[in-house]
Amino acid sequence: MAQERAERLKEIIREKSFGEGVQITLASGRSSDFYFNMKPTMMDPEGAALLAELICEVLEDKGVEMIGGLEMGAVP
Repeated sequence: MAQERAERLKEIIREKSFGEGVQITLASGRSSDFYFNMKPTMMDPEGAALLAELICEVLEDKGVEMIGGLEMGAVP
């Protein structure tokens, strides 16, 4: 089941968040002909749900009980 959800998430990322074939200047100043902008995937209801479910499974397997961090920059 997790594998099916991971494959579906990859499809959503390819459709909404992966760019290639156009030269782009990254925040570091370096250039690249591919990039990931995960915000469209995170704003998609299915993408957000899959990300949350899969991340929670990984964290649970590692014994993580709580996470925290800044909301600025990470919140679309």
